[in-house]
Amino acid sequence: MDAADVYCHLRERGMHPEYYRFLSCAEDVATFGLWDFSGRFVGYQNYRPFADRNCKNVKEARYFTYLPKKVNGYFGLESLKQPGTVYIVEGVFKAAKLHRLGFASIALMGSETRQHLSQLNLMRRRYVGIGDNDAAGEKFARNLKGFTSPRDLDEMSDQEVLDLLYENH
Repeated sequence: MDAADVYCHLRERGMHPEYYRFLSCAEDVATFGLWDFSGRFVGYQNYRPFADRNCKNVKEARYFTYLPKKVNGYFGLESLKQPGTVYIVEGVFKAAKLHRLGFASIALMGSETRQHLSQLNLMRRRYVGIGDNDAAGEKFARNLKGFTSPRDLDEMSDQEVLDLLYENH
């Protein structure tokens, strides 16, 4: 697999890679930049499309996120130029699905919310969490005044996502 294959894979998953400030594609990995609200680059997530999800070497697993301790990094801050509600989700591809549909969305890079709440409240915009359909996702949604999705957003059709947003918003 080369960089072009990784780029094509991202597009097949519904992402528009050219939308993001820092996205690189190498021979078997896409790297997404993570930023703080001041615009500072603070970390990254590597995505290896065809790697084992539970690889013993975490740096070679399908997903590997690097963030320094006690630093919040977000994916999707570019989308804040969109007006309206900001949808808060757990991961990159869920946020990318919402971006492609024209919505502002930020991925917290996991289901923990406590360390993000003060920063999210400083946005001075309404935000709604969309959690995964599991116990962690339910807690995520509850903490962010939101709802859970019956399936991962990036596995739903565009119309299903739009219907979900309109039904719950």
